[in-house]
Amino acid sequence: MTILVVGGTGELGGRVAGLLHQQGKEVRCLVRPGSDDKRLRALGIEVTRGDLTDPAGLPAACAGITAVVATATVIGRRLAGARRPTIHEVDEVGMTALVSAADQADVERFVGGPEAISRNEAVAIAEQATGRTFKTRHLPRAAARLGMRLLARPNDALASIFGTGLLQDLVESRSDDSALRLRGITPTAASEFIRSQSLG
Repeated sequence: MTILVVGGTGELGGRVAGLLHQQGKEVRCLVRPGSDDKRLRALGIEVTRGDLTDPAGLPAACAGITAVVATATVIGRRLAGARRPTIHEVDEVGMTALVSAADQADVERFVGGPEAISRNEAVAIAEQATGRTFKTRHLPRAAARLGMRLLARPNDALASIFGTGLLQDLVESRSDDSALRLRGITPTAASEFIRSQSLG
């Protein structure tokens, strides 16, 4: 069983890859060109170069894989000031291409991160990306809507955080895994998957 971790140079993906490797699992990490993969290689984890914004390289990354753990997101880079790629290009189009590549490679399981993050998680991401400390307060819905509109063009990452907070205030957050189920891929929560690997 070989597990592909997408986002292995990130905070969450790095922890997942390391934990799975410690448990004796075969791990391959999809790493963007130019990203520092020294820590992964030092652990003996296989690294393959590729990018969610380049769908042509994803089938090779998924070849021979039993499960995909997708933790990659562009929000941290966007909060740090990167102008490209956009959230749409990575978190939507790129993840869709990854699901398609996994489907073509007959991957049995696809583990994705939660679609919505809590206010505390959003603040932690913002603090890590900017180096600043933020206080968590309840933001009025009107202010969240205004923040989304004002930031949509110049900073889609911050606009997404406003939107996530607003969404969680309005409706109960539920993951929609219908795209995976239609392809015959059984979705699994990341925490459940990691727990099952440590028991097996």
